[in-house]
Amino acid sequence: MKILIFKQPFFLCAFTLAVVSCTSPQIVQNSPKERPASTEKDKKLTGFNQNWRYLPSLDNETFINNIKMLAPEVIRYPGGTVAHGWNWRTGTHIKPEPKDFVHPIADVKDLINKTGVRIVFNLDIVYSSLDDQVEMLNTAKSMGVKIEFIELGNEIYSKLHGYENQFPDGYAYADTVNSWVPRLRKEFPDAKIAALHIGKPSTIERQLTWNRQVTEKVRDIDAFTYHIYISPNADFEKRKEQFLSAYYNPNKIPIWVTEYGNMADYTKKGYLDELRKLVNYVESFPEVTMALNHAMVSAGINRSKLLRSDNGVKFTDEGRMFVELAKNRKHQ
Repeated sequence: MKILIFKQPFFLCAFTLAVVSCTSPQIVQNSPKERPASTEKDKKLTGFNQNWRYLPSLDNETFINNIKMLAPEVIRYPGGTVAHGWNWRTGTHIKPEPKDFVHPIADVKDLINKTGVRIVFNLDIVYSSLDDQVEMLNTAKSMGVKIEFIELGNEIYSKLHGYENQFPDGYAYADTVNSWVPRLRKEFPDAKIAALHIGKPSTIERQLTWNRQVTEKVRDIDAFTYHIYISPNADFEKRKEQFLSAYYNPNKIPIWVTEYGNMADYTKKGYLDELRKLVNYVESFPEVTMALNHAMVSAGINRSKLLRSDNGVKFTDEGRMFVELAKNRKHQ
């Protein structure tokens, strides 16, 4: 077994493919209790991450029919990074972009009515309060939306958005999760709740220790989320190796992959072949109970099934591939 040794000023960590052990203090008493990886009750769900600022108007019948052809079981609301700063009352973001579509919370119910999709709500733990996000969920519930899946933030481990100021390490993030979960359990006892893990290795200490620290300190969650993208200059096998080197789930609790895709040039030879390998891998990974590809509709052609510029009425090549995948799943 290959072992990589990383020297830090105050401690020494040894990372293997699936286990991280450090000489720093362990906090195991708060670890989530062990749950079965997958059961009939925890059916593997497929669907799409969706940035709702790019989602065309839901009054277009052709667009709705195309969504039905893609057959998502779950769609993420209001998406990934856009969740931090999303105003669910107005259906807009605090930092608007040109040609944004507007989708207040009532549109979630509209999409459900028209397609039968289920929703994973990605909560804003950066700019919003717990009271505000609970009000969002209760407003959706009052409209008849089932509150089934809740994700606590998006890529808080990232170095791109200043999250380290509010969440300097995995322990700080776990503290926030632990403070939010009791209220969420009380208000929505049937919902499954997920905390964030990082899906690739890093040379940054905050990211290196993130998964271990979150796992050690977080309490009473139902899943960990991972994002898995093939990098522009990599392939599926390389990305698989990276994911396994970062993956940390000693209790084998369920995994939600709430974003995955191929970030390579769409015109690059083998793009769809590499993406198909990733789809098969994610959907067959033992602990994965939810797999959401990115994205159903996006601003550009890369990693989208339907184009915002066409109001979602035309499939990309990637979209046609996912229509075939949907047909295959239906006959399995």
